[in-house]
Amino acid sequence: MKKILLSLLLIATVGIIDAQIYVNASATGTNNGSSWTNAYTDLQQAIYNAPAGSKVWVKQGTYKPTINVSGVLPALKLRHFWLKNGVEVYGGFNGTEIEFNQRNINQSILDESLGFKVDLLWRD
Repeated sequence: MKKILLSLLLIATVGIIDAQIYVNASATGTNNGSSWTNAYTDLQQAIYNAPAGSKVWVKQGTYKPTINVSGVLPALKLRHFWLKNGVEVYGGFNGTEIEFNQRNINQSILDESLGFKVDLLWRD
């Protein structure tokens, strides 16, 4: 029984480690991150929902932070992207790749043009 349980645990772990989560600002599918068509349109939501060991692939485009951490001073417009332990984020995809080595790096922009201060913050 222990051998079967350990085997199932290893299979589940391998699935999590190799998981890709897709982000495409113009995706029109279910927005669950399972493919380029069904990609998240919100980068922060993708990072937040990504399990440890996954890789977030971000299609070229412009992404704005959605987390407001200014608290008592909302006029400061402090918005951040929060990174997550165990989750890797890679930008510059064209939105058709199925293998990481197919990436021909294009720009993925974290935009602060609306007067927001954009930071990458780490959270556990």
